[in-house]
Amino acid sequence: MKSQASLTIAKNSLANLMRLGVGVLVAMLLPPFLTRRLSHDMYAAWVLILQLGAYAAIFELGLQAAISKFVAQHHATEDHEATSSVVSTAVALLGVSAVCALAAVAALVWQVPNLFRQLTPYLVHEVRLGILLVGGATALALPATALASTFQGVQRYKIPMAIGGGSQALTGIAIVLAVFRHASLVVMGACVAAIALCAALVQVAAWRRYLSHIRVSVAIVTRQMTRTILAYCAAMSVWSFAMLFISGLDTTIVGHFDFKATGYYAVAASLTNFVILTAGSIFGPLLPAASHLAAVDDRAGTASLTLRSTRFCAVLLVLTGLPLLLYGHPILSIWVGSDYARHSVLLLEILTIANMVRQCMLPYSVMVIGNGLQRYGFIAAIGEAVVNLVVSIALASRFGAVGVAVGTLVGGVIGVTLHISYTMRYARNAIPIRRAEFMLRGLARPLACVVPLLGFFFFCRGNPATYGILPPALVTVLTAILIWTVGLTGSDRTVFSSAIRDWRLNRVARA
Repeated sequence: MKSQASLTIAKNSLANLMRLGVGVLVAMLLPPFLTRRLSHDMYAAWVLILQLGAYAAIFELGLQAAISKFVAQHHATEDHEATSSVVSTAVALLGVSAVCALAAVAALVWQVPNLFRQLTPYLVHEVRLGILLVGGATALALPATALASTFQGVQRYKIPMAIGGGSQALTGIAIVLAVFRHASLVVMGACVAAIALCAALVQVAAWRRYLSHIRVSVAIVTRQMTRTILAYCAAMSVWSFAMLFISGLDTTIVGHFDFKATGYYAVAASLTNFVILTAGSIFGPLLPAASHLAAVDDRAGTASLTLRSTRFCAVLLVLTGLPLLLYGHPILSIWVGSDYARHSVLLLEILTIANMVRQCMLPYSVMVIGNGLQRYGFIAAIGEAVVNLVVSIALASRFGAVGVAVGTLVGGVIGVTLHISYTMRYARNAIPIRRAEFMLRGLARPLACVVPLLGFFFFCRGNPATYGILPPALVTVLTAILIWTVGLTGSDRTVFSSAIRDWRLNRVARA
């Protein structure tokens, strides 16, 4: 049973990674194209359109996590009527959220001249219409996200991931074609909006074909289920807004205080988002798995899964983050050109470290949410958000974009500290892990293995290219050996070996 559950999580993680691969491909190909085809101010304005238009998604208010959790719980007990009630109630609530999101988008459009005083009148007009299109489409698509979360709750990730990946690819192609035809930012925004709405319609069609036994009807929207979902989302909504202050306002703050650096900051943030998206895609499937373990009261399994996923996450952060620290400038130069590289490399280094710190607690946070303990976890999110926002604004007024990056780092340190000192104290009954055990077995083992690589990074002062290929390669190989032999436990290595063996057997069977 445990091996089957692990295989399910692995398959869902693979589906997430496939969508991530599409997203990363689009995210990697678009910026070098846009930075070379658009003026710096036009590119900065486009970044602001995407950033502010995405704010409409905040009005999801944790409902997707609630759907995934409760659908997973009722699916585990085969209570189909309760599952239908969850989805129907969530769709209704997201419909209300969509109306609120549209109002918020209208307010943002109205305030653009006050938020970004360095924009020219022409760009003000373009940004306003772009936000209206992108934000409006995001708001209107909110109810369809309930159906995507239903697939995740029954642990069938392939379908929503395929729809999401396909829409990302089409969006990238549409933007490229629009820029080739010298279209305005408004036309680019219209492309994003149209594809987002089409993806929502495809999601509805997929639900009707594959999950039609889960009914969506006003008749089964109940007060009891509404109260249950809202009680769960009360803390999640606070968490969602905290995430907005942590990572959703950074580019906007830069645009307000230091508009000329907006493009540079966006380029650095795009690369560091690769670390965040990779971790999120791999460890997102922990949520329904955690909910399932909570439903059957398997606390030993919960503790084991938390520690193992934390070790895997630490290794992943090392593998994805350190290359950006070691070779940030050459990567940026090849990717977006020497001008952007020169202005973005310091921002890249600070943001990479900040997100490596923040993301080391990702698996634990997912397990907390999966066990319905987000009322304890959001304290850390609020603390990180407040510190991040205050420090970013205070430093941005003096140091510009660099101050915002430092604010992200300081906030991340505070968030990790609060999780360990506060969340673990109150979540111990459901996730029976002592702080020392978490620090030593979850984080210290894999992170200690990167000491040689970090030492080399500081020795070469962030520029290993001056020492040729061989020294960095030898240090990287040494780090990989240490991670495999010391950073991971024997059972971790067994899981990896089994996953590789199952993957090979599946390939042979398909052939």
